[in-house]
This record gives sequence, C-alpha cells and structure tokens, in this order.
Amino acid sequence: MIIYNDGTSLHGTNLERPRTDVQNTGNLAALNAEVVLTCNGETTFSLDVRGTFVGTFVVEGSVDGTNYTSIGFASSVAGLWVTTLTGVGSWFGGCGAYRQIRCRCSAYTSGTAIVTLRASLGENQIIGVPYPTTLAVTGTAAVNTGVTITIPSGGAGLFHYITGIEIIKFYSVVGVAGSPVVITTTNLPGSLAFTTEQAAGAAGTMVRYWYDFAGNPLKSSVAATNTTIVAPVQLQTIWRLNAFYYVAP
Repeated sequence: MIIYNDGTSLHGTNLERPRTDVQNTGNLAALNAEVVLTCNGETTFSLDVRGTFVGTFVVEGSVDGTNYTSIGFASSVAGLWVTTLTGVGSWFGGCGAYRQIRCRCSAYTSGTAIVTLRASLGENQIIGVPYPTTLAVTGTAAVNTGVTITIPSGGAGLFHYITGIEIIKFYSVVGVAGSPVVITTTNLPGSLAFTTEQAAGAAGTMVRYWYDFAGNPLKSSVAATNTTIVAPVQLQTIWRLNAFYYVAP
C-alpha cells in the first residue's frame, strides 16, 4: 500500500494521514490569496517567501479549520518576532495547537509572492527557550520632571519579555531627604512598582538600580499592548529609565 501525502490531501480511501513533515507551495498575487497547510501533530512551521511584490502577508492558525487567528513568527536570521511580513525571507513559528495554518495576503498592490509553507515534527531551537534581547527603550528629562518610557506593542498575539530594567537618579543639586519614591508600571504582572530612596545626597550624586530578568524574562500581562514605566516628578532629580526586551508569542 502506498500513501501519498502532499500536505493538503491524502490519496487513498479511508486512510489516516501519517504523521510526517508536510509542505505546500503557491504563487500569491491577489488580496486574500493564501497557501494552506493541514497539520497532523506537527509542532513547528517554516515559511519561505520569494518573488517580486508589493504587499503584506500574515500567518494564521485554525483549530476548527474555519476560523483563523493571527500567529506570531520569527526571522530565521535575526530571531525577531513579528506578525506581518512585507518582503522576501525565511521565518518560523509554532503550530502544534492548530489543525490548519495558512499564509495569507492581507494587503496587495502588485507582483507575485512565491510562498512555501512547511510544518515539521521537529522542534526549532528557538521555540520554547529564552530569546536574546533585541530591543531597548530609554528616556530622560530635565531636573524636577517626571519621565515615562513606553515599550510599543509588538503586534497581534505578541507579548513583551523584559530582560532588564535600569533606573538611574542623578541629584543635580543637594538633595532633600524625604519619603521613598515609587516608580510605577502598566501592563506588567501585579502592577509592578519599584521604590527608590530620597536622600540628602550631594549635588552630582548618581544612584543606580538594576533589575535583571535575563534568566527568567518578565512577560507583559496583555499581548499587543504598550507597556510603560513611569518615574514621577521628583525635586533635585534627573531620571534615566532603560528597558531591555524582546517580543514573542
């Protein structure tokens, strides 16, 4: 008995498709054109896009084979997670939870994209393990001024994974001792906040706080949402806030 599996259909009668790597290829040159792949226990997918085109493509997964939701995927070169692509290259992601996955043209202007979608039983090395810090935001302001830094939304289905936060206080004049100063956050677990001293520091004194999450990155509470870190107005103080992070599902 010979069973042929082309990734979209099984040639035979009343036969269950064997679990194996599957692949499908198509030329996409219209809005909502798609390459669809039926999964059967495959855990990861790779996507290759070639050709000359002007358009936007998304990867989506379906549990029931009818309704689709966006899937984040990462560059095979940079490892940076995204939810859309507009150029040629190779990407990968996870598909173990889905019955079907597809690459769909969500915006089209011209040209043809040659799209190959492949799902595998193997685990890509970056799936499920810590990723390197690839992004950072920073902010400062004048003395006696508050500072807010905003980590921008990574896109549909993508969270922030913070690997480090740095808070620096610089006393531009002689400090006046007072109550502790609280730095607040949004979109982090437990409404995370940090407390610093307010000392009678000499002019030119710098105090640094470093919070290291590299071994167990701090995941934002809600996907596709900005995350902020807010230092309040503080007399005598010039703030510097830094956050280091990556985005992933």
